[in-house]
Amino acid sequence: MEKPKETLLAEETLALSCPSQNVSDQPEDPDLVIYNGVHDPENPRNWSFAYKWSVMALLCGMSLTNNLTVLICAPAIPQILNEFHSESQLYSTLIVSIWNFGAIIGCLVMGPLSEIYGRQPVYNIANLIFLVLLVAQTQSKNMAMVIVFRCLNGLSIASSSLNPSIVGDLFITEERGRAQSILSLMPLLGPIIGPILGGYIAQSKGWRWTFGLASIVLAAFGLAFFAIYRESYEVIILRRKTQRLRKEMNNPSLHSPYDHSVSPARFLLDAFLRPLKLFLVPIFVLLSVSSCILNGYIFIIATSITEIFQATYNFSEGAAGLSFLGVALGMALGALLCSVALDWYTKRMKALHNGEIKPEWRLPPMALGFVIAPLGLFIYGWAAQAHIQYVVPIIGTALCGFAAYTVTIPVTTYLVDIFGIYRASAMSAMMMSRNTMSTVLPLAGPPLYSALGLGWGNSVLAFIALALAPLPFFLLKYGEWIRKRSKLEEWL
Repeated sequence: MEKPKETLLAEETLALSCPSQNVSDQPEDPDLVIYNGVHDPENPRNWSFAYKWSVMALLCGMSLTNNLTVLICAPAIPQILNEFHSESQLYSTLIVSIWNFGAIIGCLVMGPLSEIYGRQPVYNIANLIFLVLLVAQTQSKNMAMVIVFRCLNGLSIASSSLNPSIVGDLFITEERGRAQSILSLMPLLGPIIGPILGGYIAQSKGWRWTFGLASIVLAAFGLAFFAIYRESYEVIILRRKTQRLRKEMNNPSLHSPYDHSVSPARFLLDAFLRPLKLFLVPIFVLLSVSSCILNGYIFIIATSITEIFQATYNFSEGAAGLSFLGVALGMALGALLCSVALDWYTKRMKALHNGEIKPEWRLPPMALGFVIAPLGLFIYGWAAQAHIQYVVPIIGTALCGFAAYTVTIPVTTYLVDIFGIYRASAMSAMMMSRNTMSTVLPLAGPPLYSALGLGWGNSVLAFIALALAPLPFFLLKYGEWIRKRSKLEEWL
């Protein structure tokens, strides 16, 4: 018999948040402070539909703005190099890819900090630092300043690792798929919209205004988020509730399920090591590598498409930005598919399995992604090399965007589902992998295309993606066994 939503919510409060324990295993303890029943208004999953989606809208706005700054300056790179009297191909690549190097470090910090101090303070402080650095880029006096500020901007971005965690805070398992799909589109869609805006802004106002406009928009979203968002991390909420009740009831024996007895130094060390330890967990490695490869391909396309369309099709700076629309459309279609399919399939399988929910039911869209990606790469590479009408390679990039999304979102949702209260650490490790791939692969793009041409160069990438096509089917059959053998609680 299927369990009602209230029962599922109660079980998730402890069982899902504490991967090593089930609610039924929790001994009765009169001094244990938890939520007051399944309808407790302090539980973020009981907050109103309007409030939760208002927070989602702000997260989407900030994430989109943060991530469009990744490539908003891409069409203006020739302009930046010209102003600072440089012709270096290395600088041209670093202006884009150095962001991801900073994000590799930042992701390892943001997730653990949010599990120590909560989502709210970490997110707001990171937003402020990000905004200051973005404004600083508009005042750069040389190439070194541009590159350093870009790296620090990547380091201070909080949305990558914290947004999926907040979705896990606010929504029960059956409702996460749609929210995760919409929100996770922003880090992928932002770098596509960025060059479109950046091309026209740089052409009319100069490259400094590409960062200036992003600063204005981010400041507006950041102020709204600061005013509206309240702490959603269950661990912090229950700790604060425990502290409040200790004073009100004069009972120092009260404790939350998340109190710990280790020293502050050990607690901090464990928090910062947790994302790194996940790279020893087989199920995490399989999923992160498969997802990050396709995401890295998007950055290869993003860092090369402007030059290709300007040289091959004689596009202007502004028109070259429009060439990113193909990837954007593909991602939007991928978002639509995942937003409908993830929750629908989970609910359907749950009904067929007497109310049981398995995280592996998030993974079927991956199979489609690894088939579509090679097709998109073949079309993009060979059409551009043969100078076929520009719509054809753009269709190829759209297929690549669709494929990347139908792999990335199921993986993100799966990891949020299985890592409970440590979902921010899992997202930190995931984003570290993704940003590493997005930094390294674009550096390999120019020499790959130079040696093999666009056709065979993209074909090599396609063959690698095609080799991963059996992975989703393997995980659907053996993923649960691998996950249980991984003994996640021992790594957390």
